[in-house]
Amino acid sequence: LHVPFMRAAQPKSEREEPHLHPSFRKMMKQAPKPSKTELRVLAWEYLKDTTFPVTRVELVPHTGRTHQLRVHCAALGFPIVGDDIYGYYKAAG
Repeated sequence: LHVPFMRAAQPKSEREEPHLHPSFRKMMKQAPKPSKTELRVLAWEYLKDTTFPVTRVELVPHTGRTHQLRVHCAALGFPIVGDDIYGYYKAAG
């Protein structure tokens, strides 16, 4: 079982819309379909060999929407670490 990490400890400025990945912002403008995910926090820790705070979670999808777990985590403001579609985005420059 691979348990995902969520980025759960960050300054408020990092959670604001300009930092969200363009794919996530585009998806949020579309009409959402009903979906449900159960989330349970397993541990708060740091990513190996870093000072990057993460939260280990168990995610249980109760519906089967495309990218559901990734979208729900990002919508909460805590994308899955390494998610290159719905994670945080840093523009060049």
